[in-house]
Amino acid sequence: KGGSQAGVWWGLQTLLQICYQTDGKTFPGLIIKDKPAFAYRGAHLDCGRHFFSIEEVKRFIDLVNMHKINIFHWHLTDDQGWRIESEKYPELNRVGSYRDSWGFGSKRTERYGGYFTKDEIRDVVAFCKERFIDVIPEIDMPGHTVAAIAAYPELSCRGKKLRVETRPGIHKDILCAGKESTFEFCFGILDEVIELFPCEYFHIGGDEAPTHEWKKCPLCQKTIKDNGLKDEVELQGYFTNKVNEHLKKNNKTLIGWNEILASKYLDRDIVGQYWTSQKDPNVVKHIKEGGKIILSCHSAFYFDMKLYDVTTKNSYTFRPEEHEIPKDMLDSVLGYECENWSEWTENKDELFFKIFTRGLAVAECVWSDDSVKSFSSFKQRIQKHKEFADALGIFYGPDEITLKKNYRFKKKLAKEYGLSIHDFNCEYLMSKRYINVEHIK
Repeated sequence: KGGSQAGVWWGLQTLLQICYQTDGKTFPGLIIKDKPAFAYRGAHLDCGRHFFSIEEVKRFIDLVNMHKINIFHWHLTDDQGWRIESEKYPELNRVGSYRDSWGFGSKRTERYGGYFTKDEIRDVVAFCKERFIDVIPEIDMPGHTVAAIAAYPELSCRGKKLRVETRPGIHKDILCAGKESTFEFCFGILDEVIELFPCEYFHIGGDEAPTHEWKKCPLCQKTIKDNGLKDEVELQGYFTNKVNEHLKKNNKTLIGWNEILASKYLDRDIVGQYWTSQKDPNVVKHIKEGGKIILSCHSAFYFDMKLYDVTTKNSYTFRPEEHEIPKDMLDSVLGYECENWSEWTENKDELFFKIFTRGLAVAECVWSDDSVKSFSSFKQRIQKHKEFADALGIFYGPDEITLKKNYRFKKKLAKEYGLSIHDFNCEYLMSKRYINVEHIK
């Protein structure tokens, strides 16, 4: 029994988990009364840096859904690739969806890229609907837009012809905030994407948007002066508010990474996604003024990071209070989300290695009340999850104990495989070309 069809669905996932915690044939007599701690339980996948197939995306969705994740945050555009079909702006796909090489230090030099057709997007959204998952698209603006500028150079302040990026990091060319044609482009793209995603939320990124070019651009400087803005920070707030107005007309709520909250004139209906490792007073200010946030703390939820930097324990023991979210304002937290950026993730084995077991920790934390959580109990229970993962052919990562054991043994093996012990600790399970999993165990 559940309060909704979705409630019954999550109950079925619990039943499946009990199934693989036992022998699958005998069940203990039990009654479970359960509900989620947070309504927003998110998992993010970056298809901009490395392009995953529809089958791999669906596999990812199914695996996180088994652990009662109900939000799929789909990162579809970045400096290194535009991954969604546009009929209105075809150069985004002809030029922006492909880069000259794999990039990111790879020795593979062939042209790399691809994009999802609108029909493929609709298929994934329908797939998620059957599993009671909302799909939130992310179309980055004004930063992380080199792929779009490569297709349409006039979108930037400089108007310089660029190539789709092959390097990681932050890049100085972003959308020009002083041209009306930039907003026409943004609104046109938003309208195309909105039609594909029924979810109430729409993510525009907004992070890591350097303002070097805005400072030199006469059109951006004129916009600052004409609108009585203090500086380029407020210009990004102006940009974000204009995009937000367009989204609100389409009954969408804008989400952006917490850098956008630096503008004091920002509409407080906007949801901030708090990711930065340093404490951000603008987040607290946003909450105190009635805003909502999603927690994606870098040190607990960024699964592209090394396993000893963002440990399973970090993920499991995270508390909002650590980021100065006042206890009396925890109702402003919609939920948590784990981030799977793909700069250094080229295939699904590497993706799943990084998610599991850290993703299981997040799934339990975002569902369960603090009063019933126990990390020692969790570590025991994930052993059965690993057996289940083995049966499904899921390539999963080690827990902290595995990483810290047998230093001398691992040092010897690292030398054998031509790796530093630093790299070996992170990579020894990441690719079967390095070493057999059973060998390490």
